[in-house]
Amino acid sequence: MHRTIASLSFALALAAAPAVALAQDSDTTAAVSDEAQRAIDEGVAAERVEDFASAVTAYERALSVRSEPSTWLRLAAANRALSRYSEAVAAWDRYLESAARTAAPEELARVRALRDAVAAQCTRVRLRFRPANAELTINGRLSSSRRSWSMVAADGARELLLDPGEYRLIVRATGFEPWSRVLSAPERGVQRSFDVELVQRDRPAAARVAGRPIPWWTFVGAGVFAGGAAAATVIAVQKVNAEAGCGNNPTCLESIAAANETRGIGIGISASIAAGGLILAISGVISGTTPQQLAPSTDSNQSPAMRTP
Repeated sequence: MHRTIASLSFALALAAAPAVALAQDSDTTAAVSDEAQRAIDEGVAAERVEDFASAVTAYERALSVRSEPSTWLRLAAANRALSRYSEAVAAWDRYLESAARTAAPEELARVRALRDAVAAQCTRVRLRFRPANAELTINGRLSSSRRSWSMVAADGARELLLDPGEYRLIVRATGFEPWSRVLSAPERGVQRSFDVELVQRDRPAAARVAGRPIPWWTFVGAGVFAGGAAAATVIAVQKVNAEAGCGNNPTCLESIAAANETRGIGIGISASIAAGGLILAISGVISGTTPQQLAPSTDSNQSPAMRTP
């Protein structure tokens, strides 16, 4: 009897589990919706008193919870009111992307026209750089920190929209000299393009030969060679002196045979160490005095490789 009751209870629990999960999901969705709506309401209230900066913050918070086309439109309008034209364009692009199948064609056409008119007040910048893992900063901030600075963010390429103003662009990578350029962004819908080839930094060196850096390990090799050669010479002299001291006395020669055999092994080891150091030193000199084959650092306006097809 107890087993039957237990089995029925377990079956009822299994049957009720999906309903409980659905109820929990529904509660979570409702909480997310409420949080997003509260943020939107805050943004609308801020816009009514022309506090557009607070409105942008509220709409960004709403979008981080739930992305809706209407919120992207609100965010674009608030950014435009602050003269953040590039951010407004980025928000309109997100609206057009998310509302392409649901909004009326007339509404889409209106937003596209408004978007293009505002984009014409920005400067469009395209960069290609090598190495592809280099990092781009704009006025000290990573390009990924703003939506309008990451319209295209692929390995070795960035596409940006810049509001009117002055900007310092820096491309840097470990082991390379940074590339820097200051741009003044006018309100004329200008496009600038740059192809950037970062130049490798000189390798660490303690001296130069014919203007070329000599790597530090060249001198380590030279030191190893000198030490090994000196040790081999000292041991060889000891061996020769021991044999000379015995003359032709067989008993004496027999008594120093074991020591001289050890000295011979020591000479061989020292000579091998000296040879390794010599090879290391020579390879360092050759490497240091060979010019590096690097592509030139180039940049250009309206680079054909970066123009829109």
